[in-house]
Amino acid sequence: MPSIAGPTENGTSAFEIDAWDLGIGGLQDIDGQDMRQNGTSFPSRIINGTSLEVRIEVRSARIRAFWNNRQVLDINTQGRRLTPTPIWAMPTINQLVIGSWESPTLSESIELRRVAD
Repeated sequence: MPSIAGPTENGTSAFEIDAWDLGIGGLQDIDGQDMRQNGTSFPSRIINGTSLEVRIEVRSARIRAFWNNRQVLDINTQGRRLTPTPIWAMPTINQLVIGSWESPTLSESIELRRVAD
């Protein structure tokens, strides 16, 4: 289960793919609810040996995600509290983190671009 967590003005959240042994992805947590409850989940099964592209756009009040160039998430975060799910909690939360939970993961390329909001 790869995860990408990063800070926003409303807190830090985790974007997960192939999570919960359910083959879903989404944003955790929003207003105390994980992706299974907060309406952000989408199908995202990872198949070994298959390439995929994930793009996440984080703006001051909106998060969008694309799975193989198909938009799968578009959420307005204005007035919502973002927190990482407890397994992704970190002592320093004001940074971007990319990780994998109990699964070997190969990332051929990771690109981070800062753009004006």
